[in-house]
Amino acid sequence: MGGAPDVTSAVRSSAGSPFRLPSSLADFVVPVSGRSSMQHLVVVVVALVVAVAGTGVGDTVPYQYCSTRSADLVPDLQVSAKPFPPRRGHPLTVTATGTLNVPLRDGEYDILVHLDGAPVLTKRGHVCSLFPDGKCPANEGPTTVSKAIDIPSYTPPGRYDVMVKLFDPQSTVVFCVKFEYHMRFLSKDIPFGICDGKAVSPYVNTDDLDIRQEPDVPHPGSDVRFSVRAPLLKPVAGGQLALKVTYADMEVLHETDDICTLVAEDASCPLTDHLSLSKTITMPRYAPRGTYTATIKAIDVDGVEVACVVVDVRLKDAPIVLVEVSEGSAPVA
Repeated sequence: MGGAPDVTSAVRSSAGSPFRLPSSLADFVVPVSGRSSMQHLVVVVVALVVAVAGTGVGDTVPYQYCSTRSADLVPDLQVSAKPFPPRRGHPLTVTATGTLNVPLRDGEYDILVHLDGAPVLTKRGHVCSLFPDGKCPANEGPTTVSKAIDIPSYTPPGRYDVMVKLFDPQSTVVFCVKFEYHMRFLSKDIPFGICDGKAVSPYVNTDDLDIRQEPDVPHPGSDVRFSVRAPLLKPVAGGQLALKVTYADMEVLHETDDICTLVAEDASCPLTDHLSLSKTITMPRYAPRGTYTATIKAIDVDGVEVACVVVDVRLKDAPIVLVEVSEGSAPVA
């Protein structure tokens, strides 16, 4: 297509690979009757298994104790996940840290997962299997466990409620923790490149960038929404976001906005924890079909680059609209 750069193979791709359940985790899957298609939600189960053991690096996962004895067992439980909320088709690493006040010698655990209030997964197992090498007792003192697992690319959106209970040999609940998260897929992860090969930014780790586009393949005259998300290494007080679109090395669109006017609904300036921006443009009405290059660049108030990415946008033909002309009327010119 002439001088249009191809960035679909540049730098890295955010596309996920097909999910395959590791054989070592197969015994974690117990589908509830009527919802066997949910069996690959093992990732949620593993995340909570890790949380029970006790956590680290990543985004903090808010949780609640659901037993008065939980704080006695692990008074300083911390749970983190990266990325959080989880992303479809991407690995999820969950880390749990805490101090066991008493050793865990024996017992069982229950794991319950609900999707929008409907049970989708349940599992009962031996407490010792939650710890490294399946060894018991788990001695008192500092404990850290980390687990990585792939999230299936076809994981359904919705609200997930997860609860884990630990029982002693007398079937008494000694620990209970629960949390929820929302899986949303309003747009599609897209491959992207880093501007000029610059992989270093004082604000974000480029490996953590999440770039999304909706719709996947727009047509002339349609709106295209880009979203840029990433955990922040330090706060962003403000700045500008520039979006430039080129076709065969010719600039067809260039818009600049105040960053604070583009923050997502769940964020506000100054941005402290996450870079979360959304920008919508309208493709030119008479733009030819083909591959366009969009450069999205965010800078802070001092002109320091926050993030800069390059993506390919494939433009399809505009939909054909059929106009019915009644007999005796003149067609519209």
